[in-house]
Amino acid sequence: MRAKILEELILPAKIQVLPGFIFRRSKPAIVGVRVLAGKIKPNTPLMNSKGVSLGIIKSIQSEGKSLEEAVAGMEIAISITKGVVGKNIDEGEILYVDLPEHIARRIHRDEKLKKILTPDILEAFKEIVAIKRKIHGFTWGL
Repeated sequence: MRAKILEELILPAKIQVLPGFIFRRSKPAIVGVRVLAGKIKPNTPLMNSKGVSLGIIKSIQSEGKSLEEAVAGMEIAISITKGVVGKNIDEGEILYVDLPEHIARRIHRDEKLKKILTPDILEAFKEIVAIKRKIHGFTWGL
């Protein structure tokens, strides 16, 4: 049951664009990243540390093989729709999952859900909420 709940949700995650691993600059941008916290999957929306939407993760690859997900500690290549390296994505930049507010509310209010999320996911969640609140006000995600 726990796996099903986690599978259905877009979960908080944090990644870093690896310097020197820019494979395509646009249409879509393909960059090497390290997953710092959480888990990413295709069709996950991304934003930068200012809360600007970058598009969605179109695909994930490692050593030429497509992956369904990537977890903390992995170094993989991702393609990002609407991403343009040098314009809205920079080498070394930290990116976050662009968490929808209804999911943030669910995580914030559900103690059982908080208990099954790992500490790195909860830390990424706090960072995402802080970014979103700078833009949308203090009540975002409550």
